[in-house]
Amino acid sequence: MEHNIEDSFVAVMGVTGAGKSTFISRLAGDGAKVGHDLVSCTRDIESFSFRYNDSTIHLIDTPGFDDTYRTDSDVLKDIVFWLNAAYQRQIRLSGIVYLHPIDKNRMTGSAYKNLRMFQKLCGDASLQSVVLATTMWKNIDEADGIKRQEHLKNQPDFWGDMVHQGSRVFRHDDSRASAMNIVTYILDQRKTTVLQIQRQMVDEGKTLDETSAGQELERELIKQRKLFERRLQEAQDDMKEAIEEGNRKSIEDAAAQQERFQNKLNEAIKGSDDLRVSMEELLQKKDAEFKRVLENVELEKSRSQEEAKLVTQQMQELDLKVKASQAETEDQRRRHQSEIDEMSIRLAKESNDNQVTYQEWLSVERARLGDQSDRSSFREAFDGQTGAAMGQAVGAAVATGTLILGTVAAAACNVM
Repeated sequence: MEHNIEDSFVAVMGVTGAGKSTFISRLAGDGAKVGHDLVSCTRDIESFSFRYNDSTIHLIDTPGFDDTYRTDSDVLKDIVFWLNAAYQRQIRLSGIVYLHPIDKNRMTGSAYKNLRMFQKLCGDASLQSVVLATTMWKNIDEADGIKRQEHLKNQPDFWGDMVHQGSRVFRHDDSRASAMNIVTYILDQRKTTVLQIQRQMVDEGKTLDETSAGQELERELIKQRKLFERRLQEAQDDMKEAIEEGNRKSIEDAAAQQERFQNKLNEAIKGSDDLRVSMEELLQKKDAEFKRVLENVELEKSRSQEEAKLVTQQMQELDLKVKASQAETEDQRRRHQSEIDEMSIRLAKESNDNQVTYQEWLSVERARLGDQSDRSSFREAFDGQTGAAMGQAVGAAVATGTLILGTVAAAACNVM
């Protein structure tokens, strides 16, 4: 697969109902399907991409080991195949997000099995690249949720050992900001990781049943086989008893139970057989499917790049409009300032042409009135006539609409 060195890949895992598809949709948009019931939404490995800081982030959506329609062996083979095929194509994970619904009162059997399988897939060396995120906080009282999260963090069999070895715990509140915070934390580590399952199958050449994850699943399948063998024997005993009693309804019920447990037993046996597969055999069986997934990755990447180009183009167009508006505003400001400066000069000139000194005016008035008025009276009369003359000049300027109030005041002060 061709991809840029700046691209990052983040796997999203967890039990059914933990909110994997919703988490991805918060970042990648509506392309990610969202499930709202106990039926698994993610039946295949899928990739969804979005742009972040000029690079493409690929979110890998995975099914849980409690998948509605497939056996745990089939789910494991799908996850293992994708991880190993990507590893062979030089694709490295930047991190893994493991989601857990906090509204569940306890760690159920399926949730614990999922967690154990997850740990075996990753291995201890990759736990520093793992984010353990709790979801579904809107469905639980705040105080109860905090207690449950602390319990998960402190129990060695749950998250305790993983946290001790470097995994980080986050609270996801179902918002885009919260999801982005989790992914940003992973990206800020600026490193990639190789999972234990990748080293064991690709580098060491082990078959799936020889890996840590395969052996963990095999232990679960052995427990299931023993359980279904016991239940099948009980159903057969019930059948014999019903036949002896001649109870038709009981015979039908026992037959249905017998068939059900026989099918479960056969699935467990087949699951163990399916684990005896090498990486080469997986490639032969699933190479076409993986190519389809990689093509989807490229399509998502192209879509994200096109969207980024469109946003960049729109921002550039907006920037040009803003600059044009600023230039127009600056031209208007300069034009108005020029008009104001011209008016100020004209008013000042007209005032200077008409202005007489106090001494000249005083001589004229004394000659007209004689020397009987005191100096202060003459000063007040002179100031009154000068102010009146200036008022008339300013009034004329305002009436013509050629001078704004602030400039009128400044010009008047300069003249006086």
